[in-house]
Amino acid sequence: MQVLDIGIIGAGIAGLGSAIALRRSGHTVTIFEKSQFKNEVGAAITFTPNSNRVLHHWGLDLPALGETLKLQARHLNSETLEYEQKLDFTGAEERYGYVLNGFHRVDIHKGLREKAEELGVKIHLGREVVDLDCEAGTFTTNDGETFTKDLIVLADGFNCKFHAHITGDANPVSHIPRSLYRALIPFSRIHAHPTVGPLLFPPHSRSGFCNTTSAPTGLLLVTYPCRHDSVLNLALFHATHADEAHKSDWNSPARVADAVAECERAERETGGKFHGVWKELVACADEMKVYTLGWREPLERMVRGRCVLVGDAAHPMMPTHAQGAAMAVEDAAALGEVFARGEEGEEVVLNGVGMNGEEKGEGKNEESVEEMLELYNSFRLPRAVVTQMMSNGMFYWDSRPKISDTIRRHYSGKRPDAETAWFSEEIQDFFYRYNVFAEAQKMLSWKRKEGSLPPRKVIEENLFGLK
Repeated sequence: MQVLDIGIIGAGIAGLGSAIALRRSGHTVTIFEKSQFKNEVGAAITFTPNSNRVLHHWGLDLPALGETLKLQARHLNSETLEYEQKLDFTGAEERYGYVLNGFHRVDIHKGLREKAEELGVKIHLGREVVDLDCEAGTFTTNDGETFTKDLIVLADGFNCKFHAHITGDANPVSHIPRSLYRALIPFSRIHAHPTVGPLLFPPHSRSGFCNTTSAPTGLLLVTYPCRHDSVLNLALFHATHADEAHKSDWNSPARVADAVAECERAERETGGKFHGVWKELVACADEMKVYTLGWREPLERMVRGRCVLVGDAAHPMMPTHAQGAAMAVEDAAALGEVFARGEEGEEVVLNGVGMNGEEKGEGKNEESVEEMLELYNSFRLPRAVVTQMMSNGMFYWDSRPKISDTIRRHYSGKRPDAETAWFSEEIQDFFYRYNVFAEAQKMLSWKRKEGSLPPRKVIEENLFGLK
C-alpha cells in the first residue's frame, strides 16, 4: 500500500486519535481545525478498558496526563445518603486487561496533540472546512483554498454539517427539555467543607463516581474526580430553563446560584427529602457552565467515496455508559488497522500502487480507498449504532421500542436487559471485552482471503462481550 495523503477535519479526541493511528500506519496526515486552541476548556472525561487498550497501544504516558483511576461507583439515596448501588472496579484490569480512568479533557487533549505532532502530523488552526466532495476527495476551507486528499476523515464533532454529503440526509440536531449544569471543584475545598467532605467523600474513600437521583423532580447529579484526584467534575441534569433553551455550546456560562436553586427546588418539592448536602456540594463551585441536551439519529452509513465520519461526528451519545470517547478512539484505531501499509514482505496494493510507490497490475491484494472504507463501515457501524442507542435512551422516552428495533437491525446477539443496573458487571462485559485491533485484523483477513466483506455472523461474533 502506498503512502496516503490524508486530511482530517477537526482536532478533538477523534481527530487527533485518527491522526495518531494513521500516522503510525505510515501515512502523511494533516489536520484542519477551525479553532485557534487559545481558550482550551472542558470538563472531565472517562475512558474504559476497551479504549485504554488503544491509548496504551499509542504510547501515551497516562499518569503524566493526570490519570485518575476509577475504583468504584456509588449511587446514594438523595435523602438518606445510604447506598442504593455500589460497584467495585478494582478488578477491571485483571478482568479486561486495562483499567477505568478519568482525565481533565484539556490534559488528555494536550497529550494526544503532542503525540500526533511528535509523530509528524501537521495541524493547521483557524481553517474551517466549508465545502466537501466525497467522491473527488476534495474540500475547501474558509479562506477559499481547495485541497485534494486520498482519504478525508470527518472528525468535526456533534455539530458536524456534512452528514448529507455521506448519507443524503442532513440529520438535524434534536433537543429535549433537559439541560446540564457542569463545574470543576478543587477537592481541597470539598475535603475542608464541614459537611460535604465527611458525608460524601469521607477519608480513605476510594476514587470513583458518586451520584444521586431525585426521581420526583428529575434531578440527576453525577460526580467523579480527575487530575490525580485533585479536581471533582460535577454534572447536574435538570429541566431546561427558558434562557437555556438555545445553549447548545457546552461552555455556555451559567450562574452557580441557578444550580444551587435547582437543589433547593428539589428539597422544597420533596418536602425536605432531598438532603441539603447536595446543595452545599454544588455551592462549592466557583463557576458554572450549562448546555441543553441534544441528539442526532443513528446513521445508516459512515462512509462515502473517500470520506469517513468518526467520533461524535458519526455517533454522538450521552455518557450513560462512558462510551463516547471510547468509540472515538476505537474508530481511530480501526482506521489505522484498515489502512496499515502491510508487514515487511507482504504486498498490499492500494489504488494500483504498492508500498514503494511503484505501479502494480491487478493482483490478489489490490484494494481501493473506497473499498477499504466499506470494510471499515461493515464492522464499525453496528458497534457504534448499538452503543449509541443504549446510551441515548432518555431521548426515546416516548418510543422505547425504537431502541430495540434499531439495535436489532444492526446486531442480533445477546445484550443486557434494558433494566440492567448502571455499570453492572454485565454492562462492563458487554462493552469492555472488545479488542478493536484483533477485530479489525480479523475483518481484514476475511476480506483478503474471501474477496468480500465479512458477513454479519462473522462481524457479530465478538462485537460485544456477552455470549
